[in-house]
Amino acid sequence: MPSAAEDNPDKRQLRDSLRSAAASPVPEENGSRPASHRQSQELLLKDLSARVHSRNRSHDVRTEHSAARMFADLRATEDKLDEVDVHLAHNEYVSAVGLVRHIEAKLAGVVERIAPSSTDDPATDELRLLVDVVRLKIDGRKMKVQQALSFQLHHGIAALSTDEIASIVEFYEAFGRLDDGVSTLWDAMSAHLANTVGRLIGSAHGSTRVDIVNYLANLTIVYVSIVRRVVEIYKKCVEPVLARGSTMDSSGFVTWCVGEMSQLVDTLKTHASGTLLVETGGIWRAKDSKYYTELVRMVQPQLALLRSDGLNVDYLFSDIMECQPA
Repeated sequence: MPSAAEDNPDKRQLRDSLRSAAASPVPEENGSRPASHRQSQELLLKDLSARVHSRNRSHDVRTEHSAARMFADLRATEDKLDEVDVHLAHNEYVSAVGLVRHIEAKLAGVVERIAPSSTDDPATDELRLLVDVVRLKIDGRKMKVQQALSFQLHHGIAALSTDEIASIVEFYEAFGRLDDGVSTLWDAMSAHLANTVGRLIGSAHGSTRVDIVNYLANLTIVYVSIVRRVVEIYKKCVEPVLARGSTMDSSGFVTWCVGEMSQLVDTLKTHASGTLLVETGGIWRAKDSKYYTELVRMVQPQLALLRSDGLNVDYLFSDIMECQPA
């Protein structure tokens, strides 16, 4: 037999609205929810909360387990969420993340106090509904924090210190989204590398063999310096977190490094083909031994730097670093 709470049309409507608020829309290309949906969901949750509180006004907060006391505690918990927005507005991520976790702990305490209550008690049903609302509000703040961190990585990765990046990784882990955080970090480094290479291409002039060798040498230096930076970030910012028992492994990091260095090899082949190198039947040969030797002389020390950092990608370059004369 349906409970009294389930028979109440208004509460059924609230439950239906809550399910609608919890439903995730199709994500945008960057993985975030559309801004219009987020805003409408926030308004809906605010309205749901106000309606529940308006029906359960009471000043009887003398005992910890009274419904009125728990409603008051939930309202205080909700009010704290506005402080998260203030911290984010001032880029105070440590405070924002810490406050979200504090709010989650407070909510968990209220949930424990609700648990022994009768399921047929209308006030208990309202409390559980309000808990769901607060949980969704917390999820919304978590998403805002993650979006702010993602923006920080994508737009400031070149200027962020290792300690700052380590803190950002820790923030993602605190929300149980370490995979997303590390993936965002590598994406930001890829964008930084692409922008740096783009500036190098824009400043390149001339098409003589000397120009080509200098350009390819500088390109290699740029790639290696940024990949070495990623190796440093992985060792100092990501690896310590993984060592604490994360199910995540190093495969994403290795894949990123190999992928970027493979792209460098492809670029070297493209620009050296026809002037320094020629390809016949899948085998590369030196067309101009003098300038080819100069290119090898500049690239090999860069690969040695990567090896010194524990990343050996020499095999990617083998077919163009050991060419016989054409």
